[in-house]
This record gives sequence, structure tokens and C-alpha cells, in this order.
Amino acid sequence: MEYPRTAYVLVLIGSVFQLLAALLETIGVTAFFYVRPAASSPYPVHPVYMMHAFPALAIPFVMFVIIVWIFAVVSLFSAFLIRDNVEAGGILSLIMAIISFVTLWGFVIGSLLMLIGAILALTFKPQQPQTPQTASTPPPQSSS
Repeated sequence: MEYPRTAYVLVLIGSVFQLLAALLETIGVTAFFYVRPAASSPYPVHPVYMMHAFPALAIPFVMFVIIVWIFAVVSLFSAFLIRDNVEAGGILSLIMAIISFVTLWGFVIGSLLMLIGAILALTFKPQQPQTPQTASTPPPQSSS
């Protein structure tokens, strides 16, 4: 089965950037919750202490990280979908690229690579094999 290899590789690389961004966001949220401020902090009530005092405040951050990971995995899935179903993989990659542009996931370069790969996948046309009869017949000549 023929598939657009360039589109597949670009979307795959963009998806890896998305996964790296999701990993960094997870590390950032974790550090926000578990790193204690210095004793000489100028804040009387530091936000980190507020998070430990009210664990419900952490729910939006945790949900954000979960959503980021879901989008990163769907982006990776869209790269592998291009190999089996070019149109569906291209559309899914395009949607993920647009969402990641708005949210700046994938360090922008991942979003750009996914966008280019999705466009290449959507414009892909498989080559039609030539039959020996059409390949050997000369083109008709016009009489002037």
C-alpha cells in the first residue's frame, strides 16, 4: 500500500515534539506542587502552601496535564493512521496541529511540522500504474 512517507515522517516528528512538551508540562506542574519555597520567601502565604492546604485547587492543573497527554497521544496515533488511512490521518493531524498552535504545545516547531505533514497527507494522490498498452502507444499527431 502506498502512503505519503514525507507526511508520515513530518507528523511523527511533530508528535514527538508534542510528547516532549507534555512531559515538560507534567514536570512543571509536579514541581509547582512539590517544591517548597525558601524560608525567606517574601510571600506571607505562598501559593504552594495554599495548594497543600486546599488539595481541590490542584484539580484544574491535573486535568490540564491529563488533557495535554491525551492530545499528545492522539497526535502520535494520527501519524500512524496516515499509513493505513491517508485521509483520516491527515484530517486528525490537521486538527491536532491547529489545537497545538493555539496552545503552543510542541514548542511551535512540532505544530508546524504536523501542519505541513497534514497538508501533504491531504493532498496525496497515489500514482496510477501504467498499463503496457498505454505506455507503448504514441500520442496522436494533429494535422495542421
